[in-house]
Amino acid sequence: MTVIPVYFSPFKEVFVKPTTAKNIIEHFEVKELAYKPQPNWEFYSGFRDLIGEMKEQVSESLYPTNAAFTGFLMMSSGR
Repeated sequence: MTVIPVYFSPFKEVFVKPTTAKNIIEHFEVKELAYKPQPNWEFYSGFRDLIGEMKEQVSESLYPTNAAFTGFLMMSSGR
């Protein structure tokens, strides 16, 4: 469900891969978000906001797109 929006707007929308989203939330100890298998707007918009906030804290070279940045976060979380 999230692949089409990120294809058309890769700098605004996020691709939510379940395992990646859960690992990012756990690794960075994000208490405000809880991944649930049932898709919902509350989680998606919260995850998108989280990714946006994290991008503000790092070099632009780490996020050519939001999908690339979530991949970077997944790899750097050691999972």
